[in-house]
Amino acid sequence: MFNKKIYWLPLVLRLVVYFIAISAPFFSSSIVVRYDIPGFAFWFIFIPIQIIITYNFAKGLFPEASSPRWVKFGKRISVSRNLFFPALIFALPLLFCIFPGFGALLPRAYIFTLIIFIFNILIFRVGVVALVFIEPVFIYFIFYKLLEFSRASESAWQDSSYILPVFYVLLIILYLFLSIILYGSSGNKKLSDFKKEIIIFFAIITPLLIIAAIFIPADHIVNDFIFNFRDEQVFPDGMGREDGYNGEDSQQGSLSGIPADRWGRRSRSSGPGEDRQYAVMIVSTTEPELYLAWEYFGGFHPVRGFTFLYNEFTGGEIDERNLNILKRQRLLETWRNPYFIPDEGRAEARGFFLSALHERVVAYLPVIVEPTIFSPQRYPFAYSYNAVSMISPLTLELLERIELNEFSERDIVKMARYLELPLSDRHKRVLDDFLRSAGATIPPESARGYTLDPEIFRKNIIAVMQGFSEYQYELGYDDDTSVEKIIRFLLKEFPGDCTEFSNAAAMLARRAGIPSRVVTGYLASRLLQTRQHIQALATLQGSLDIIANIPLRELMLVTTAHRHSWVQFYIPGMGWVDFESTEFAIPPTMGDMNSARIVIPIIRQQNDGAWNFVFPWRIILSILVVVVILVTTFLYLYKFFLMLFLSVRSLKPVPVSFESRYKYILHRFFLLGYPLKTKTMTPVEYGEINKETFLFTELFTELLYRNVYSSNEYDLVTKKFDEEYFRLKKLTKPKGFLQHIKNVFSLRGVFY
Repeated sequence: MFNKKIYWLPLVLRLVVYFIAISAPFFSSSIVVRYDIPGFAFWFIFIPIQIIITYNFAKGLFPEASSPRWVKFGKRISVSRNLFFPALIFALPLLFCIFPGFGALLPRAYIFTLIIFIFNILIFRVGVVALVFIEPVFIYFIFYKLLEFSRASESAWQDSSYILPVFYVLLIILYLFLSIILYGSSGNKKLSDFKKEIIIFFAIITPLLIIAAIFIPADHIVNDFIFNFRDEQVFPDGMGREDGYNGEDSQQGSLSGIPADRWGRRSRSSGPGEDRQYAVMIVSTTEPELYLAWEYFGGFHPVRGFTFLYNEFTGGEIDERNLNILKRQRLLETWRNPYFIPDEGRAEARGFFLSALHERVVAYLPVIVEPTIFSPQRYPFAYSYNAVSMISPLTLELLERIELNEFSERDIVKMARYLELPLSDRHKRVLDDFLRSAGATIPPESARGYTLDPEIFRKNIIAVMQGFSEYQYELGYDDDTSVEKIIRFLLKEFPGDCTEFSNAAAMLARRAGIPSRVVTGYLASRLLQTRQHIQALATLQGSLDIIANIPLRELMLVTTAHRHSWVQFYIPGMGWVDFESTEFAIPPTMGDMNSARIVIPIIRQQNDGAWNFVFPWRIILSILVVVVILVTTFLYLYKFFLMLFLSVRSLKPVPVSFESRYKYILHRFFLLGYPLKTKTMTPVEYGEINKETFLFTELFTELLYRNVYSSNEYDLVTKKFDEEYFRLKKLTKPKGFLQHIKNVFSLRGVFY
């Protein structure tokens, strides 16, 4: 027969161990990726709530009615419980959809819910005791999955070697104890029946585990799993040279180096007039060039120009907001584009990125992005990740030869935002003059872009791009893309860099009925790889083991000179396509920034696996402190909710609440320092020890066991019990401020 008493110790211990497992990343010294909002909600809120609810349901929150007088009422309680709790358990995933992005986790949430529900039912209702030893395996699987994404080098494993064995040992000990507790609470056998077995077991296993933690070498598992921690702080762009720059790289020649520990923010230096280009990332790919997107600008402001676009209609396609978030999104698992549908018009482009930037840059259209791995030994190239994109091979030459589709109804709705151009009449006239001189057809305001014949659509794209043939291109990158500045550029008041060309092209395209947006990022191109870039890559290969075996022909060095801005046009049937808006411009007359002196970090990577073990006392103490805090917090919460639960149930009439009132009064007396009622005591025996409760315990015993009453005798008994309850409740009310404080911080009620 199933033991219906609620065992809170297994629940508290299960939750403590669970939180230790999923919190392990925050204690590692080499963490780079944190939980995103959906992941945090799933692991830290949803799963614990499901564990608590299903455990309590399986153990039986409501007792069966023992008195024949209340059998009917007891059945109603049982039916209510059996319907309400399963409904709540399986409706909870839908309630958690308030967290942005949690909807994508719904299938996983329901799978975990079903597993937790069946597991608790089989153990605590059916009595399949053997299953209690499966739970450690299940939680270890979760721990394994959380670590799986971040395989690192041997040196990275050594950085985590002092903490991970401690976590493994702690989890093993706690789970062995938890298995015993679960075994004892799953059937009739009590924990007190095998105390000697528990003591003997831990007297043997604990020393063995401690010895294993101390003497197993940290490098016994090369390329094991670790967590990495990402610093998500973003420095302002255009920082230029660091303050206090003292010319460490002023040596003769076109390639120089700076010690890695002095690198600082140089990878973000991109100001005009720089006579040096600083290494930003190393890209391994077989593609001839990749437009690596940093930010997408699809909105438009009448003064500031192109801005971020939010709340757009996705129409089954990854939206601009998600693309911008992907740059710094915290990934625990490989990110996959949920809207991607294989398209023969795009080609797969794979890339490995070894970067000095905290953010990711990937080519459009990203379909797979692996979590970022952080390895401080490779600083400043400390961030690495893999990405797969489906890029469009479309060029202006191909555009002139292929057949274009017309806009579908879906395209019309989806692209409406990318045709908005709220400009003054003066600004519109400047754009119209440019388009007419380039031979473009300007569609009517009322039907811009949707009545265009595909041939006119094609002609307008080519006209916009070729219209820059008389404009001077100068090297550089400027963040000022205001409408007034772009208009002045179109009026040829000054030459433009890539930002002027891309923003002007996007404005002109929208005026010509072509959906467009501006993209900023980096251009990784074989054509930009000079002899000095190849030499820099060869030098870096000697100090970076992660790229040592990659052929030089597959590597590209991206520097601050490759910071770039370009335009994307939406082509019906092909999606967004990158276009180089400086292609037809007059080449720069000044020096080529790409030929400026290249500055790379001097990296002295430590590959020696030798190490001197120092027992991590501080880490162990920190873990113990955290465990104590977690356990204490759970105990206080348990005490609070237990007293609240009994208090609320005591509000019901005596016939259905006398057991709750009895327990509530005993708890209140125990909190005040009165003797503990042991399990072997009868209520009357306890009343003889605590004289204040003698009459109360007698009445309780009568209500509990007496079945036959004459006339109104039952009403008299319940009335006396009710009066005695309120008398004792008043008697046990804390007297004075100190007594209140003592009751709040006392944990006596937990051990009742």
